[in-house]
Amino acid sequence: MTFKNSVLHIAVAFVLTLGSASSAIAYPVAVAGVLIEVNEILYNVNSTSASMVVGIPTMHVIASGLIDSNTAAGFTVTVSSLNAGNLKRIGGDSSIDSLATYSGYVFKTTGTGTLGTGANPFSTKALVKLDSGTKTFSSGAVTTGTVDAGYKLYVLLTPSRELTAG
Repeated sequence: MTFKNSVLHIAVAFVLTLGSASSAIAYPVAVAGVLIEVNEILYNVNSTSASMVVGIPTMHVIASGLIDSNTAAGFTVTVSSLNAGNLKRIGGDSSIDSLATYSGYVFKTTGTGTLGTGANPFSTKALVKLDSGTKTFSSGAVTTGTVDAGYKLYVLLTPSRELTAG
């Protein structure tokens, strides 16, 4: 008789334990966490040649790629020239006949992917002698993230008669 009562008590305790566990799950659960900031630019350098005619303004693609950013403040892209705002002829030196001075950068989205809501449209940045070919493009603050937004980066130049062909 004692044995039967013990089994009964264990069974009741088990049911009560399950009942209280079920009740605990019904309460709201707060989840805390931090979304990791993403600021990534992928690029492909355009290594193809372009025909340029002396005296004719040219917009030449120097790079293209994708941007991902989920920062509310938006993102900034800084472009800088190793040749102080000049394209250098392959095999050429730093003399005037081997350097094509460009007058600015153009940063354009291609319409692929998603640019963050509220982002500033990108534009042309003119160069001046003092800035050595460095310019900054900023999206400004956004309310949604930028996902796989395609872009192209161009230089603006008008080849001069002083350049050596090639």
